Amino acid sequence: MKTVLLSMLLVFAFPARGENRHLELAMEFDRVSSSQDKEELVDRSVMPMVLQNFPSLREHRDKLREELLKTIQSDEFMEAKADVYVRIFTERELEQLIEWFRHPAYKLFNTRRFEVNEKLFEYSLPIYLGIGERLAESL
Repeated sequence: MKTVLLSMLLVFAFPARGENRHLELAMEFDRVSSSQDKEELVDRSVMPMVLQNFPSLREHRDKLREELLKTIQSDEFMEAKADVYVRIFTERELEQLIEWFRHPAYKLFNTRRFEVNEKLFEYSLPIYLGIGERLAESL
């Protein structure tokens, strides 16, 4: 009986260990690749997107901000993101990505990501709208 239990334990332990490693890498990737300033992320990125789609929430900005921060900082949200990474990337790919995100050049870029995104949006929005306008007129 002990032999059977030990055999079962060994058979099931190795895949679980591999899965844990994959999940640990995914969690580490999320930690190094996500915005460290969650308040800035909410204020400059997430909240404007939500308010654009739900303008009636503008009068409840404080409550919305509180709920968004609570959600993106929750273990459940971080685990769900890690699960997505596990499904998309292999362990080796996650190791490579983690290495890149720890690189000083990426860290420099990441400190200015919101500024870069805002400027790119300012530049590209009129172009995209112009394409839409021209296409709408020609159809």
